[in-house]
Amino acid sequence: MPIDPLTLAFALVAIVVIWRLRSVLGERTGNERTPPRDIFQSKPQPGPQRADPVAPNGGFADRNVIRLPGATPAANSDPDRWRGIAEPSSPVAAGLDAIAAADPTFSAGPFLDGAKTAYEAIVTAFSSGERKMLQSLLARDVYDGFAAAIAEREKQGHKLTTTFVSMDDATIEGAALEGRTARITVRFRSKQISATHDANGKLVEGGPDRVVEMNDVWTFAREVTSRDPNWKLVATQAGH
Repeated sequence: MPIDPLTLAFALVAIVVIWRLRSVLGERTGNERTPPRDIFQSKPQPGPQRADPVAPNGGFADRNVIRLPGATPAANSDPDRWRGIAEPSSPVAAGLDAIAAADPTFSAGPFLDGAKTAYEAIVTAFSSGERKMLQSLLARDVYDGFAAAIAEREKQGHKLTTTFVSMDDATIEGAALEGRTARITVRFRSKQISATHDANGKLVEGGPDRVVEMNDVWTFAREVTSRDPNWKLVATQAGH
């Protein structure tokens, strides 16, 4: 059957267009990783940004008040400002008040969401030995400890695999403003599967079918004057 020249011309044009699109956009393989940038930052709302008395979730309640530059947020006027996060008049609430006063952009809800994301990202990066990602999320001395453990694991020829089953709870247990540094301590309760194999594939610790309940207490810190919205992990300890 003869081929219509016009049809052949259109087919060639289509092939060229598809090839150029792939060369510009690339192809997804399913292995791409998105770096955890701005994970502690709440999504900006459309329109002019206004800052008002703090709502129970750590956001702003009354959108009719515009805060002047340098003004202190009126968080203390609302006894339920940290509802679901900290008890009224507790040391944690006082610490959150101090942080919010120094940094009007601070919101406890988005912070906790970011902390949970950071927790999983750090545990996963440690498991796979992704030092670059750990450097972006850890303070220098904490990173040095993580890197040393990864190096020792690699020296022994061991491979660690960690799978998150669930994030069961994340609770703020401490908050304080020390100079211009905000510090918040969070207790994470999660379920994970962790297994370590040697170079021959023999299981040496944990198990691929063993679900473990984890209880970790991590402290994050951030300079309130920094333009970087992310907090860094500055201390870790096992919970009880």
